[in-house]
Amino acid sequence: VIDIDRIIDLTGEIDSTGNLRWRVPEGQWILLESGMIPTGATNVPVPAEATGYECDKFTEAAIETHFNAFVGKFLERVPADERKSFKTVVIDSYEVGPQNWTDDFRDVFRARFGYDPIPWLPVFGGHIVKSMDLSNRFLWDVRRLTADLIADVYVRRLREMSNEHGLELWMENYGHWGFPAEFLQYGGQADQVSGEFWFENHLWDLGPLECRAASSAAHTYGKKEVFAEAFTAGFNFLQYPAIMKSRGDQMFCEGINHFVQHVYIHQPWENRKPGVTAWFGMAYQRHNTWFGQSRAWNEYLQRCHFLLQQGLPVSDVCYFIGEDTPKMTGTMFPSLPAGFDFDFINADAVLNRLSVRDGALVLPDGKSYQLLILPPLKTMRPELLKKFGDLIGEGASIYGSPPTRSPSMENYPEADEKVKILAGEIWGETDGKTEIGKTAGSGRLFNRDRLEMVFKELDLVPDMICKDSGIHWTHRKQEDTDIYFLSNPDGAFKSLEISFRVTGKIPELWDPATGKMEKIAFFDRSDSRTSVPLNLDPHGSVFIIFREPVKENHIREMEIKRSKPLQGDAGNTSPRLILTGDGHLKLFAHLNGSYFLKSSNGELKTIDISGIPDPEVISGPWKIVFPGNRDVPVRFTFDSLISWTDHPDPGVRHFSGTGQYNKSLILPESMIHENSRLILDLGKVRMMAEVAVNGKDLGILWKEPFCVDITSAVRAGKNDIEIRITNTWWNRLVGDEKYPMGFPEGGINQPRTWTTTKAWNPESDLLPSGLLGPVRLHVEKEMVVW
Repeated sequence: VIDIDRIIDLTGEIDSTGNLRWRVPEGQWILLESGMIPTGATNVPVPAEATGYECDKFTEAAIETHFNAFVGKFLERVPADERKSFKTVVIDSYEVGPQNWTDDFRDVFRARFGYDPIPWLPVFGGHIVKSMDLSNRFLWDVRRLTADLIADVYVRRLREMSNEHGLELWMENYGHWGFPAEFLQYGGQADQVSGEFWFENHLWDLGPLECRAASSAAHTYGKKEVFAEAFTAGFNFLQYPAIMKSRGDQMFCEGINHFVQHVYIHQPWENRKPGVTAWFGMAYQRHNTWFGQSRAWNEYLQRCHFLLQQGLPVSDVCYFIGEDTPKMTGTMFPSLPAGFDFDFINADAVLNRLSVRDGALVLPDGKSYQLLILPPLKTMRPELLKKFGDLIGEGASIYGSPPTRSPSMENYPEADEKVKILAGEIWGETDGKTEIGKTAGSGRLFNRDRLEMVFKELDLVPDMICKDSGIHWTHRKQEDTDIYFLSNPDGAFKSLEISFRVTGKIPELWDPATGKMEKIAFFDRSDSRTSVPLNLDPHGSVFIIFREPVKENHIREMEIKRSKPLQGDAGNTSPRLILTGDGHLKLFAHLNGSYFLKSSNGELKTIDISGIPDPEVISGPWKIVFPGNRDVPVRFTFDSLISWTDHPDPGVRHFSGTGQYNKSLILPESMIHENSRLILDLGKVRMMAEVAVNGKDLGILWKEPFCVDITSAVRAGKNDIEIRITNTWWNRLVGDEKYPMGFPEGGINQPRTWTTTKAWNPESDLLPSGLLGPVRLHVEKEMVVW
């Protein structure tokens, strides 16, 4: 331990030649030279001509130089009226290591904490000055100031300069490899904030952490949109929308409401395909085989984006992340019971943005929380502790144990004594054994491990109840409208009953994949909740919207007796009860049977449905047409549906692109009925399908179930069916590696694939491709019940 009173600053003893000239006092001395040098970090990943040293993030002049020499040069070269598409300056995830000093750091530090950091510099070298506790407090102050400067100087000044040029600053508020900031404060200074998630787990599954960090920053700092760098990957051309969907839906439920597809790369050549690629990203660009069909997936994302940007997120709990830095996430202790959602919140938002209204903790844009949870830390600065006491006094509910000291050396030791006094006033003299539900002012203070007990005291019930704990969900509220998004992460169909913390309103099912909106007639409601039976497709997702008051007699009980048991894998054959716009109740059924219905007023009704034929399997042969100039014969006939990779022709096995299946189907007059719908079920598809019947385009199918309503296009007699199936580039890329001299059996070998990055080899497995079936035709009957 070094006695701070025996530390001598020898800076003034160095002469003009750089030599130390000092008359050494009696005793043993350690000569410690401290200086400031650049870390050597450069910006990445960039081409050589754009590479340069990272700027000093503590100094406005350095940040201005950086902006002017980079973005500023572009602004100088391109006239304002010719850069209409240039809207945003981006800060990617922080990956360049820390910074802990700058030219005026000593003055800034002294002004902030009230003491000189110079005598404490030996701590940087691993020495203990004065005591272990005080040395750690010095390091705490350095780290806290580092985080504050990166947010308040670096991000703020870049935002200001961007805004001065009509641009917005968009940033990812997290980092690795030496992230020196605090994620909420850091993201809060930008105009827009973004998370990031990879298509599949990459090293660690950081997607939920980074997306929750972004959504918490957006929610606590009043930003409507929460972006995400979406579907980043360490390989290309294995991905397609159906297998990416579930991962994206998960991030919607972490609070993301705007995806930025990663990554779209400019393709300057028509004859070099798939084209320019990076080792990261999903190669979402115009030369991708399924790029044209991706509009159906994009429409799904657009609908999700729109609804998830309405109103405000509903989160009952906010977890305070503490004041320690660096920090990229918070601690969820105790863990949150099922059925509740949360945000992280920081000291800056607590001190400057949080107030109390009607017992709820409220932010300026109206976002509110019913409970704030403190982390299991023994430290807190007195000004923040006082604010928590004020919030409780105004009616807020807070959970946590009292701090015992300040983490900082600012105003030491008086600050520690002030913390003890304030904690005693708020928690009482209980040594951390405060009874549950202690009244503090007009608010409530809790100090127990189990949140279920706390929620019971607060009369706070789950927002969403589902026996399947794996269902992902999120909830937003816009005035009197409640918007729930639910996602099934599993590859199996699920039949569920879900209870929502809403009553007195009709549940509506909005399908973001199709745009279809239906009022659900079969539900149960109590004084405080509404229960809805819900079927979710494999990796399926729906919105449940509550907006219109219940007026009609909805169905509370339904029993089904079918004429025969459900056979095979025909998919979801559950009946649907829908309220129409004119107040009628309609039943949609796929199977014959008796349906016993009981309305909310006790009225009984029995519906007998007959005449629905069994699903018809559409068997081979199938005529298939492949595009020319692809090393594959243009026309084939498949006696049965198989994967292209199982075909004996090497050109077919390694084909990438779109193949068209043609089939004629004879339909009897009896199947064409005004109260019936005909549903074409393609079975298994790899990877995307477009369906046309009698020349009428019926849209793009990109996920399970691959079903399409063909009622509007069919006629009695002969019907021509076209099914265009598109796979990924993968099989052809592997084939070109496997046969560098061209495919055997006389392939024309043109054009060969071309990329700048490869993630495959000649031994890579091929991906099943094509229409795999079985293809079936289902009949659905529609009947007015009430």
